[in-house]
Amino acid sequence: MNNSKNVSGSTVRTRPSVSFTPPKVSNGIKNGRIESVVFSEGKLRPEDEEGEIITITVSIEELGKIVNLSRRFYYYDSWSTKSTMYKTLDDLGRLPKENEVFDFASLVGMIVTATIKNKKSEKNGLTYPNITQLLPRETINETANIEDLKLEILFDNED
Repeated sequence: MNNSKNVSGSTVRTRPSVSFTPPKVSNGIKNGRIESVVFSEGKLRPEDEEGEIITITVSIEELGKIVNLSRRFYYYDSWSTKSTMYKTLDDLGRLPKENEVFDFASLVGMIVTATIKNKKSEKNGLTYPNITQLLPRETINETANIEDLKLEILFDNED
């Protein structure tokens, strides 16, 4: 059902009465594909200063449904070896050499394995699936479509 209607040239939407429920994804390693890389300004945690955030969205299959999960981290001009950005690019085998230009969009379409760890929010009590690591999936043709892949759980690590 489409809840939007055009009013004076703008789109107005009605908020549904259903509350947000995070996707249910089991802990473990999942096969997937990077769908997007987006840069935005903001904070990852309330106590942080504003900064440039990179969001990598990965689609995985869980119980026969495609689920999009995101790995978010700050972009640092220093490319610190301790940063999540540096570690993620290194894990993916895409860390550029010093003074080399890197196009983050080149990650889109990459077939990966994502390590998922669920974490319960202290703020609202909901459990969210978090990508804790991304690795390249070299045994699969990187040009394959996610629908063509047989995605399976390699192992399930329950807490």
